[in-house]
Amino acid sequence: LVSEEKGALLVLNSAEALPNVDFHMYGRIDPTIEDGFIQRCDELDNVSYHGIFDSVKDDAVAELSQYDVHLFPSKCPSEGVPGVLVESKIAGVPTIAFNRCHNNELIQNGETGFVLVDDSVNSFISAIGKLDADRRKLMNMKQATLESAEHFYIECYLDEIVDVLSR
Repeated sequence: LVSEEKGALLVLNSAEALPNVDFHMYGRIDPTIEDGFIQRCDELDNVSYHGIFDSVKDDAVAELSQYDVHLFPSKCPSEGVPGVLVESKIAGVPTIAFNRCHNNELIQNGETGFVLVDDSVNSFISAIGKLDADRRKLMNMKQATLESAEHFYIECYLDEIVDVLSR
C-alpha cells in the first residue's frame, strides 16, 4: 500500500533530497494521497511508480533483486512480519526500516540493513547516503543479507519438522 502511514511521502521527500539516487515504488495508492502522490512522482525525475505488483503472476524475488536497497518506512504499529522483508533477504537486498514490530529481529542493524530509531526523512536520507557513498559496504550488506536468508527456507528445517511430527 502506498500511503502516508506506510511512508510513501517520506520516500518522496528522500528522493527529492537525493536527486542522483533512483527510487522505484510499487503498490495500490491510498485514495487520500493519490493526486498529490502521482503529481510528485511526475515532478521527480528519479522516481518511478510501477503500479501494483502481481506476486501471483510475477516473481517478487526476481523483481527485488534488481535493486540495491529496499526501503520499508512503514509507521504502522501492527505491521507484524511483512513478507517483503523475507523476500528482500532472499533477493540479497538489504532493507532500511523504522524500528517497528519485528523489524529489528529480521534486520541485523548495520549488517543486513539499517533499523532506524528516528522516524524522520533525515534518518532515511542519511542511511541511503551512506550506502550510496560506500559501495563496498553496500556489497558486504547484500552478501550478508543473502546469507541470512538461509534461516527462512523451509528446507533447512525439514529434518526437525519430520522429527517433531513423528513423535
